[in-house]
Amino acid sequence: MRARRAMTVSAGSAALLGVLAGCGIEPTDVVEVGLPATGVKRPGTRVEDAILYFASQPGGVLPLHRPAGGEVTAEEAVQLLMKGPNDAERMRGLYSELPRDVRVVAIATEQGKVRIRLSGDAGRLSPVARQQVVCTAVHNAVPGDLPPEEVTVDLSGTSGKPMPDQTCRVKDIFTPPVSTPTP
Repeated sequence: MRARRAMTVSAGSAALLGVLAGCGIEPTDVVEVGLPATGVKRPGTRVEDAILYFASQPGGVLPLHRPAGGEVTAEEAVQLLMKGPNDAERMRGLYSELPRDVRVVAIATEQGKVRIRLSGDAGRLSPVARQQVVCTAVHNAVPGDLPPEEVTVDLSGTSGKPMPDQTCRVKDIFTPPVSTPTP
């Protein structure tokens, strides 16, 4: 009786193992889709990354978190943006639409406002290039601790008309942020 019971249990286990092992799901290779997953920062914690906005296909801008080791001001972030993406960021398809000959002449911040003066005519920047500058400025430290959507940017150039009260249109351009790997 015991032998028969042990044989039944063995046969049942073998059958179950066969069903589970042969379920018809075939192994696959890794499939690359979209940007890598990134962690969400806990609300109320200080961001110690520079948040830079670079152009990406198909014609929008992406936020990129670049490790900085401390709080980054709007002035510092815009200066980093003007240097363009690094090699790792370019390999991810990010680029800058800011013309190479455009330079920052002056940046000033006050409560909820950033004033940026560029060389040349700021009005000649493409919409994507403008959003790169504006979004980079408002998503870094600006006096007043206002949310980025409440901070405005006055863009002007050494020639041409000023462009006051520019805002970052995150709803129009937002996609998940990209982090630069640390070496």
